[in-house]
Amino acid sequence: MTRRTLKRIIEDPASKAGTRPTIQGYRFILLTLLLALAAVNTGNNLIYLILSMIAAMVIVSMILLRGSLRGLDVRLHVPHPVHAGRQSSLGVTVIRKFSRPAFDIHVRLSDEVPAGASGRARFGRIEGSGTATCSLPFRPERRGRLRIGDLLLATGFPFGLVMKTSLIPRQQSVVVYPALVPVRSLTTALSASATGRYTHRPGPEGEYLLDRDYRYGDSIRHVHWKASARTGRILVKEYSREEPVRITLYLETGPAADPALFERAVTVAASVAAFLSEKDLQLRLVCGAMDTAYGLGQEHLYRIFDALAVVQAGSLPAPLPGPGSGYLIGVSPYPSPPRGGEGPFDLVIDAQQEI
Repeated sequence: MTRRTLKRIIEDPASKAGTRPTIQGYRFILLTLLLALAAVNTGNNLIYLILSMIAAMVIVSMILLRGSLRGLDVRLHVPHPVHAGRQSSLGVTVIRKFSRPAFDIHVRLSDEVPAGASGRARFGRIEGSGTATCSLPFRPERRGRLRIGDLLLATGFPFGLVMKTSLIPRQQSVVVYPALVPVRSLTTALSASATGRYTHRPGPEGEYLLDRDYRYGDSIRHVHWKASARTGRILVKEYSREEPVRITLYLETGPAADPALFERAVTVAASVAAFLSEKDLQLRLVCGAMDTAYGLGQEHLYRIFDALAVVQAGSLPAPLPGPGSGYLIGVSPYPSPPRGGEGPFDLVIDAQQEI
């Protein structure tokens, strides 16, 4: 059987568990019938010998095929993170439970095949009581929770006359994060206005700011003895340190006129969040009923991506962040700013504009 024919059978969405002849198998059966007819009509012993050899091939093929898919278990390893529109791969591990090896095993996703994941993984040989690992191309086109679906195992070993398929049920799913796009045109504005802002917070360390009267609970090591001796009062040194301003990212989730614009707004919000996270800034996302609170680091960025992966247009809009929200960035799927005006926003990003 040619490789192209085998690939067409494996990737046929209508393929179900069972056994069926291939195109070459039908031709082989037709040839066997013609030889049987010729042997009966002529009584030639050589034709009978050839017919018996062909029949033996069919019997051997069915016996070997019967045990090829038995004792096989498949494990899927979903990568993390997975972004829409970005090439990735699913790890496929096949475990052989029998002592005899298995040959020419093909694996593909059977139903609800994600876009770009219709490829197949092929294992030429799996040792008895052993494992083999391969990768399955995976390129989801949309964000959200994606069900991977059942797995289809198939083999035509040894002669490719008959194709045997088997379904392995799976209930795995993967959360696909929004696509990320470069934010080159916003980099300067974000760096200058958000990442370049600092606030002065009094504290026990930092840059010397002033002297103040002693309060109950102040550490004695912060007492300014010389100033206290001059004034006759106990004075304490006050310090100030610079901290980056906290940033709140607000995504408008009201009824969107165009679903494509809302998806664009989600993509922009995820890209801005990734850019700000690289700057080690305290970031917070507010969208719909979800509020991630402030946080730092890669794990907090993944929490933001988790929220953006499932947010939908038309959900109840979140209230506008009040005072103390730090630097406020609004991302809107509308041509106008969120809630119809600039409001408390320090920066408004229109999803329609080029970034």
